[in-house]
Amino acid sequence: MISNYVYTSKKWIQKCTVMIVITILLLVIVILHTDTSVMKQTMGNTVGQNHLQIKQLTGISEKNISSPFNPDFSTDSPFIESDDKDLNTGKGSVQLSVVSKIDTVIKRRFDERTALRNKVCSKEDYKGMVARSLKGRISSLGKNRIKWCRIPKVGTTYLQGLEKRVLRTMAKNNGAVTKTKTMIMVREPYSRLVSGYIGKIVTNPPWQRSIGAAITKKFRPLATANARRCGHDVTFPEFLKYFIEAEKSGWMRNIHFVPIYKQCNPCSSNYDFIGHLETIKDDLSYALRTVNISIDMDFSDEESTTKGKANSIVKHREKILKCESMCSALSKVWWSFHARGLISTDIPFPLNEEKCKLINTTEFENLVWNAHTQSTGRVNKSKQRRDTLITLYLQAPLEDRLKVQELMWKDFEIYGYDPQPDDLFPELKGSKL
Repeated sequence: MISNYVYTSKKWIQKCTVMIVITILLLVIVILHTDTSVMKQTMGNTVGQNHLQIKQLTGISEKNISSPFNPDFSTDSPFIESDDKDLNTGKGSVQLSVVSKIDTVIKRRFDERTALRNKVCSKEDYKGMVARSLKGRISSLGKNRIKWCRIPKVGTTYLQGLEKRVLRTMAKNNGAVTKTKTMIMVREPYSRLVSGYIGKIVTNPPWQRSIGAAITKKFRPLATANARRCGHDVTFPEFLKYFIEAEKSGWMRNIHFVPIYKQCNPCSSNYDFIGHLETIKDDLSYALRTVNISIDMDFSDEESTTKGKANSIVKHREKILKCESMCSALSKVWWSFHARGLISTDIPFPLNEEKCKLINTTEFENLVWNAHTQSTGRVNKSKQRRDTLITLYLQAPLEDRLKVQELMWKDFEIYGYDPQPDDLFPELKGSKL
């Protein structure tokens, strides 16, 4: 009986021991799993916070330094990927490594642009360039922290909106600076002419009645009386002929089309920053940080741009109907949004003649903005813009394209743009200038 009891006790002890071991093992597994999850969550939070911190510190995405909003037709943006080891070494390391890396790249780019300008302006045929008065041309960024020389069709509306809505307030809240910086913003010359043509000649009824009508009379001998009076259907080849004549003789010259080098005295004014519209967000972020303003450059004027143009064209209904149908005018505005990459080309103009006659400003604004919203993620802005640029220039004879190139040659040289892209001069592909 005693032996049976002893045997039973041993069995019970063995079972208890096994259960205890299993329990301990389970506890260890649970603890390890919990620690790992906490560690992953902590690391994830740290990386997420650091990524957010980078954006807050620099105003630039750490994945892609350049993401310009503006209606440009080319890019010369750098692309930098962040190092994970930099993101996980604490706040100080993030600030020093990421901001320093970005600023080094952007500063080098500014230095190269200044060096190019100095080299080109030292040439004999540039030394005689007449310095023009800058009265009325200088604007403020960051409440006079940066003096910026305005050039029409080079992001002026965007920069003025940014100053009014963002920079003035930020400058008030940040410490004072000891020196005001100076800046000029330039743009790829061929795309600037296209922007001027679309914004002033194609979609602007008051300009059509003045410059548009003058162009039609001078360069279209067989134009109808209506076209000569209204100037509402000027072609791009006709516009280029106007530009050539205006620059050679001064006839009807307008500041919106005058080459950049004839504005803001590039060779006699030693600007601290030569910004390019194609990299405006990078360039402006860096320039502002040098005057103690760090902002998130996500500011966009796309809504005000699209709705403003939609509103303006409908308001001119009475004048438009004296020259063309409302649908003709509205469809040109829609095309302009295609040209600028603001609406995907697979979203066609949606109105018929009857609807065009009745639509009001708010309805057309909403129609345009909804199409723009639908285009998000499905439109390749750069490609649409470039396709428009190519299509327009190739409508003009090579002789006129070469004349335009010659008239803007100093812009190409001073600011480092390609004077003869293959897609705009396919007849000369492979030939050297």
